[in-house]
Amino acid sequence: MRGRTHVAGGLAVYGALALLGVFSFTVWAIIAVVFGALLPDMLEPAVDYTHRKFFHSWLFLIVVIVAGFVLKLFGGFVGSLIALACLGYAVHLLMDSRTPMGLPDK
Repeated sequence: MRGRTHVAGGLAVYGALALLGVFSFTVWAIIAVVFGALLPDMLEPAVDYTHRKFFHSWLFLIVVIVAGFVLKLFGGFVGSLIALACLGYAVHLLMDSRTPMGLPDK
């Protein structure tokens, strides 16, 4: 998938959660989600179809989700921004998991 696809997915999930009152609508929040949605491919660039390693794995997805929940609950403003980056990251990985290549186990 392309970066813009991941960004669109992250912003769609963020928008739905913001409408539900989980997050507030701010420019900083949007920047955090966009950064998180692009981060996996910054850490492991797609130079070929086997680029998905640890930072594109199911294990790391679980780590990102847990970290996002903890930071959202206890992190204050900065924690909420990092939680939003985790949200973008998680959406990226979930979208990649639906491709034929999928995600590696670890």
